[in-house]
Amino acid sequence: LTAATVIYGLSFYVDRFILVTYFGLEEVGYYALILFLLNISTSVVSYAIEPVRADIASSLIGATTAQRTARVKKISIIGGAVLVPAGVVLLQMVLPFLTDILFKLIPKYSLVFEYLHLVAKIVFTAPLLLILGYMVVAEPYKKVEIFAITQFAGVLCITISYFVFPGDRAIYEILLLGIFYANVAKICSYI
Repeated sequence: LTAATVIYGLSFYVDRFILVTYFGLEEVGYYALILFLLNISTSVVSYAIEPVRADIASSLIGATTAQRTARVKKISIIGGAVLVPAGVVLLQMVLPFLTDILFKLIPKYSLVFEYLHLVAKIVFTAPLLLILGYMVVAEPYKKVEIFAITQFAGVLCITISYFVFPGDRAIYEILLLGIFYANVAKICSYI
């Protein structure tokens, strides 16, 4: 469990380490705003799916491996085929409104508003990631090793994105893409 905890901590701080080491405080400040918006959004998603997670936990107590696999497939299909398209439509409606509000409230951060669509992409992965992650570590499975592996995959995706994506992209875009691909890698690992 200790290694999993260390890797989990790394997954939160590797992007900040890259910013502080290779960039200045201005980039850190802009990125802090992006992470603030991301944290608010994923918190809302987490609270919204709390009842679903409780239902899943109760259904897993006596589940066989086949039943658990069927449950994961059902959740993945519903998440991928229904919720993502609905989220894309909702995003197209809400993002311009949200951007206008942010321009009025905090205009000095307008440089990062163009990356809100990437924050939304990350938020789209949150429900499925939170539910599948919960299923992996819930009773009776308690597969902590998978959790550690997925967190390590996340750290790798964020780090690799910094070194792989072209230098003409903004650092915010690179790090947000790294977080998005990290979430996708975690979801694939859980499935």
